[in-house]
Amino acid sequence: MSRRSRRELEDKFIGERINPHRLYRSNSRILAGVASGIAEYLGLSVTGTRIAVFILSMIFFPVVPLIYMVMIFILPRQPEGLYESPRDEAFWRTTALAPSTSFSDARYRFRDMEERVRNMEEYVTGAKYEFEREMRRSPPPGPGNHSPV
Repeated sequence: MSRRSRRELEDKFIGERINPHRLYRSNSRILAGVASGIAEYLGLSVTGTRIAVFILSMIFFPVVPLIYMVMIFILPRQPEGLYESPRDEAFWRTTALAPSTSFSDARYRFRDMEERVRNMEEYVTGAKYEFEREMRRSPPPGPGNHSPV
């Protein structure tokens, strides 16, 4: 999604900030999208969540259906184009479910990059690099090129 269409989407919601990780009623719905919205928010199976809501509705009859009805009116619908790409959606889902894992993964990547840069600096500033560079600069020994002995 381009910046312009993202801006239009934000203007459409009249000052309401669009949060990619927020509980919305899902657009892939059977009844009103509450169960699938909860499943998407928590990273669970949509079908499993719907079955769990149905079973809980049977066990706790007046309470769960009442809460479900209230959530239909409270939760906003998920805006179209909420995520710019499937990669963007995957990022927000993993960050939302396990932020410590996301940060530890980033920390691991930075440590790995730092180690590679450190190794590269060590090689470039070492004597072996200087020797190899001088060897590449000098012409190869041949019948016309006499090297001083």
